[in-house]
Amino acid sequence: MGQEGWKKISPETRREIYRLAVQGKTHREIGEAVGYTGRSVCNVLLRVGGVVRKEMWEQPSHRLNLEDRIEIRLGLERQQSFRHIARCLNRNVSTVSREVNANGGRTRYQPMGAHRRAYRRGLRPKPTKLATNPELRTRVIADLLRLWSPEQIATRLKDEFGDDVTMRISHETIYKSLYI
Repeated sequence: MGQEGWKKISPETRREIYRLAVQGKTHREIGEAVGYTGRSVCNVLLRVGGVVRKEMWEQPSHRLNLEDRIEIRLGLERQQSFRHIARCLNRNVSTVSREVNANGGRTRYQPMGAHRRAYRRGLRPKPTKLATNPELRTRVIADLLRLWSPEQIATRLKDEFGDDVTMRISHETIYKSLYI
């Protein structure tokens, strides 16, 4: 089966290939389990971006997981609308649309690449807003020294700076920074 042969493998079999890859099976082991060659398995996995790791498969239920992204890819291959794909995943159509458009569009969407990027974006710890914005940090410290509460500081910043989101901070973030 050539590089385009992956198209002849049913969506159900491809799902099984992805699941076995997550379990750490080799291409040969997966091929034996699903009745295809290791090369065919490799071609299927390449179409979704390559190596599949277990920690990337598991995601909180409110976020798209790798299985959801694979289902999106399969839906795109079947020329299904975003609305239909979203309905099948029990997700909002805007979630599917944003996911696809942010990761190459209908023709270039790759679930593994999209999932890797989402995984990296979700890693913690991230630098706090106060750590990355010296002007905001100076202002918050000055207001705390005036003995204003975090709620008062957040409200005043919002009133004073209006639409400038770089000078906004929630009172929860201020409390968290004080705690840390």
